[in-house]
Amino acid sequence: MVEINTEMEQAPDISTSENSLDWHGTYQGILPCADCEGIQTEVTLHDNNTHNNNT
Repeated sequence: MVEINTEMEQAPDISTSENSLDWHGTYQGILPCADCEGIQTEVTLHDNNTHNNNT
């Protein structure tokens, strides 16, 4: 009789938030402010791990 192994070996999970997500891009929003209606903010995340902030 031949024994058949049906269990598959799992590959190690090497995913990280940096290589599995599309995090680069421009994000816009309004930050809360205690004495105004809010602060319009824009953050740009680049592929080379740098960023730009605009308020």
